[in-house]
Amino acid sequence: MLPFTLIASSRVALSETVAPDTVLQFDIPRQSLASALDRYSATTGIVGLYQGRLTIGRVSKTVAGRFTPAAALALLLHDSGLRAEYAAADAFAIVAAPGVSPAMKPVNAVARAGIIQQDAIQQGYSALLQEKISDALCGSTLTRPGNYRVALNFGVGPAGGVEHFNLLGSSGDDKRDDAIFNALQSLAIGRPAPAHMPQPFTIVVLPTSSGGTVDCRPTRSAGRNG
Repeated sequence: MLPFTLIASSRVALSETVAPDTVLQFDIPRQSLASALDRYSATTGIVGLYQGRLTIGRVSKTVAGRFTPAAALALLLHDSGLRAEYAAADAFAIVAAPGVSPAMKPVNAVARAGIIQQDAIQQGYSALLQEKISDALCGSTLTRPGNYRVALNFGVGPAGGVEHFNLLGSSGDDKRDDAIFNALQSLAIGRPAPAHMPQPFTIVVLPTSSGGTVDCRPTRSAGRNG
């Protein structure tokens, strides 16, 4: 499986991730929560993962001024009935948990927090997406997960193939970015997404330094070096 994966609703190109204690200038007016989270991620480079239905009908607080990323996120989510659980300094999941402050959680705990909000059919499809993308990335030493972070955004068409694939930001290596794009832009998932499952999907791959684990079987990458 991938170092970290969670189906989400993020659609923005990310800036470089900033250090947790960096103070940034924020200018996020009151707006739909989904739009506010997109703007937050664009400002900080921190990937926000969430089920689209969690943000429906919710409005953000205004965030204007200089704040650390964590303080700005807490203010943005204040009184929303949602909270952030951090997998790492550069990735968090939005979950329904009224009255609880954001807390640092292990990567697997954050993944479970997002997946548990899905029904059995969606969970099964999430596992299929993870397996197919893991196989594709493990097929080359250049794209093998473990030492890079990247967010992948895509849809799955009615024929069961990846469509509208984008990298949200960079893995830190242009050659690897191109290889990831080529490996995944027309990947065959094998079946279409469930009709009630929100798209597009976002999958985030975290490096082992952020708590990710790599599970590439030798047969996946044998004989292929990029």
